[in-house]
Amino acid sequence: MATNEIMEQLQIMMNIMEQFPTVDKVTEIIDERARHTEVLIENTVTKRIDSLFDGYKLTHEKQFELERKNEQLMEMIKDLQNRLLILESKIA
Repeated sequence: MATNEIMEQLQIMMNIMEQFPTVDKVTEIIDERARHTEVLIENTVTKRIDSLFDGYKLTHEKQFELERKNEQLMEMIKDLQNRLLILESKIA
């Protein structure tokens, strides 16, 4: 009778032990989650960073273009002011 009880207890303990993952299984789960995280980063974060960089680059190029256009307009204003002064001096 004691032997049967010991065997039953051992069987129960073995069933309980089978429910818990082994170290290899835990390592496998961690590796799988790490791969999943890497793929997530590559597919979402990297694309978003690239998009932000492209937007920044486009904004910088547009700003440079507007600054150049502003300089041209300022030169035109100076030229027109000089021409106006010449015409005013001829009238006076």
